[in-house]
Amino acid sequence: PDKLEVGLRVDRLGNRSVWQGAEASPKFLGMGTTVVAVVVEETRVTYAGVGDSRLYAWKDGRLRQLTVDDSWVNLLVSEGGLAPEMVRTHPLRNVLTNVVGAKPDLRVLVTEAMLPGETLLLCSDGVHGSVSDEMMADIIGAEPDLQQAAQALAYAAMDHRSTDNVTAVLVSVDGR
Repeated sequence: PDKLEVGLRVDRLGNRSVWQGAEASPKFLGMGTTVVAVVVEETRVTYAGVGDSRLYAWKDGRLRQLTVDDSWVNLLVSEGGLAPEMVRTHPLRNVLTNVVGAKPDLRVLVTEAMLPGETLLLCSDGVHGSVSDEMMADIIGAEPDLQQAAQALAYAAMDHRSTDNVTAVLVSVDGR
């Protein structure tokens, strides 16, 4: 089997495990989680996201979002029912349409890209929900050490009173 097929099997097993745990006990009913994952092989990147954890690519001071949030408000934006600038403050922005473990089967979009010279940011909604894309780009650009930059992103989220979990991981596609 190829790597993509093996990865999807692992996704299915992980989803099934969380789903069975939620089904086994009433206190876990409705439990689910988000995930963003990436595999870097030289300059080829394979990534997947479920829920609202995100993957960004940073290069030359610019940050661009690679994953698409599985959220109700994002669905509204894509159908023209909500202006993109309203997403950040919409009261239902955290309502997710796809998470690991909520259903017996998981729908995952896996994408491959060539990203030479870019730095990848994997982060939870506790980071991107409280720190603007511009500020995240500035923090990554200001700190050459990726571990220190990831820590600075987490501190920025906490300084901005994030009300969700705060996770930031940076990965270099160019040896930074």
